[in-house]
Amino acid sequence: MNRATLKGAAVVVGLLTLAGTAAAQHTRAGPWNGAAYAAPIVEPNTARSYILANDGGRIYDHYLTELMFTNPATRFTAYNHAIFTIEACHSGGFIGDLGAIDGREGNLNVAANRRSGIVVNTSVEYGQCGGASFFDPGTAGAGYNDAFSHFPHDWQDRIVNNGAGDVQMESAFRGASQATVARGNGQVPQYYAESALANTFTLRSLLPGTHDYAYLFAVKEANANQGWEFFRDIERQRNILINNYGWDDQHIIVMYGAGPGDTLPDNATAVPAWVDYAATEQGLIQGLLATRQNVGSFSKVHWFSTSHGDSTMIPTPGTLSLLAASLLVGARRRRR
Repeated sequence: MNRATLKGAAVVVGLLTLAGTAAAQHTRAGPWNGAAYAAPIVEPNTARSYILANDGGRIYDHYLTELMFTNPATRFTAYNHAIFTIEACHSGGFIGDLGAIDGREGNLNVAANRRSGIVVNTSVEYGQCGGASFFDPGTAGAGYNDAFSHFPHDWQDRIVNNGAGDVQMESAFRGASQATVARGNGQVPQYYAESALANTFTLRSLLPGTHDYAYLFAVKEANANQGWEFFRDIERQRNILINNYGWDDQHIIVMYGAGPGDTLPDNATAVPAWVDYAATEQGLIQGLLATRQNVGSFSKVHWFSTSHGDSTMIPTPGTLSLLAASLLVGARRRRR
């Protein structure tokens, strides 16, 4: 399917679909230009997008959705908010699977087909990367100035500036996407919120003592420039959750590189003690098994990932092969 066809499909979906009441509205959009949203780019039904795991495996859009929302062994039995921010090529393709119960993004206009309480921010549209470069050449270093993808940094800049009040998700996306596009590097961030109410979600807990959980996922990239950025992104997100939104460190599950015992991109410094699991399918399942039973109807779930990604036009159904029971006791520390 070519770009023109995709944009035509996007018009059918619409930027803001009315479904009877304000609470039933959903938002599906491309970048904000200061006055309006650009048209979203919709992933075709025959495509599968994925993020790369640290061991070279693929975590597909439909598989991440299955693990969190449908598989009885790993899914959350209840939740209130689920906020996703995904940095990877082709990451816009995750919107359909996370947002639509049937996994078909073109059916998000059907209210009954929308998974409740979902917000998704992605660095780029479905199909984007190719040979595109989002780098600032000549500024490499541990501060990740040589950015692989600017959107996550722009998004973090918005959510961290919450002195006047917690930043709502739609507001954060508008500001971040506008800043990213203004760089002129070709990135086209994408946004989805299940309802008008979901647009107002923030990263603050709904109730004191609520069992909210964040899942931060980053691969250890061999390229030093990207490697430091991937690590600094999840390090900063962890700090924002703790320092700006009052999250308990015990509720922030970090999957990085090969997990505890690995090193940072300098291949010498040990990963921090707050790294829990490897950034792999196995590490993801371990993290969910260790925490899912504590997530309840007032809980906020937050996914933040930084990795490489791609898509394929060949559906990869896959099956969830649950790990051995030893994974249940393999959690590195007990979660409250």
